[in-house]
Amino acid sequence: MNNQKCCHEIGVSLIISVVGKRVKFYKIQWEIVMNKKKMIGTFCAFGMGLAMLLCGCGKKLDDKNEKLSQTYYKLCMLEVSQNSDKGDSPQTTYRKALSYIQEAINCKASADFLAVKATILFKLGDFEQSCQSFEAALAFDNVSAKVRASILNNYACLLAQMGNVDKALGILDNLAKDSDYFTPQAAVFNRGKIFFDRQNYEQAVSEFSRTVALAPEYVDAHYFLALSAFKLQNKALAKTEMEAVLFLDPSHEGAIALADKLGVNK
Repeated sequence: MNNQKCCHEIGVSLIISVVGKRVKFYKIQWEIVMNKKKMIGTFCAFGMGLAMLLCGCGKKLDDKNEKLSQTYYKLCMLEVSQNSDKGDSPQTTYRKALSYIQEAINCKASADFLAVKATILFKLGDFEQSCQSFEAALAFDNVSAKVRASILNNYACLLAQMGNVDKALGILDNLAKDSDYFTPQAAVFNRGKIFFDRQNYEQAVSEFSRTVALAPEYVDAHYFLALSAFKLQNKALAKTEMEAVLFLDPSHEGAIALADKLGVNK
């Protein structure tokens, strides 16, 4: 496994790698919400046939928009998930996915659709538009606590990329303690990655150690813990964590390269 590649299926954490740019990468959450509730049309009985007719038409339009938005949403997800099979460039794939999710939003805007749009824009390197979409998603009143937590993780990643590190760290710290966030290890990992990128290796070791305690099979956390320890000349910890990576993923190129630097026979 390449040290800068950790592609999981859509619906779980993905590493951010912006096309055509050298960027830091963080764990970003794609929140797939497939069982959205359909709107139920309710209206008062005005005693007028015309009013009843208009309300009925409005409900049918809502139902149609709901179905269309879900269709475009699924096309967006399919486009991203099948990219490796189709052989398209990442930029082409994300542009197509962006067009589908925008159609979904045009049919019926929702927090999760806007968050997906923001994530795609992030991956395309359009940080300003991504920020606007994340903030629009978070502005929705009816967002579940779990979805809001996932959106906040992505938003924090974007803020870190844009240089607003303190705000990003604060959001991630809150997420790590949030019972509504189903992958607190991702928030802790992202804190570690921010410290690592800022060359604060002592704090990075602390955060990555917390991550592997929460998720012992978290390969990237073990790897960056090894790198952080190596930067601090803590070869014993670096060796232990490098071996953990290779146990979990024997083909991990970064860990193999680190083993060479440590003079360890693989």
